[in-house]
Amino acid sequence: MDHLRRMLISPQSRFAEFYYVGAEPLDGTGPQVDVLVAIQSTAISRWYFQRNPTALVGWDTATEEDVDDCEIRIGELIDIGNGQKLPRRLIIRKGDTAVGEFEIETATLQGGKP
Repeated sequence: MDHLRRMLISPQSRFAEFYYVGAEPLDGTGPQVDVLVAIQSTAISRWYFQRNPTALVGWDTATEEDVDDCEIRIGELIDIGNGQKLPRRLIIRKGDTAVGEFEIETATLQGGKP
């Protein structure tokens, strides 16, 4: 979740490396998504964005080599007003194992728009 915070605040200045990889099918078989990579220390995150409308649909984070990634997918987005949207449901897997689904019931945005 620290990588998500860094991604939302200012990714170019919050990661040691941050770059666009290209497009690929989400999870190998889904729709084409744009992929960004962010590296900080030994942790590597891959960020997946649908194209139309543009939205973050998930990310994978690996903390070290030879360890399964933690995969987080956004199940749906909810409009919280002023054109801003937040994830309503997060689906989390580690390798082939489902870790859980988490539903966000309330959220408070602090400060202004980024």
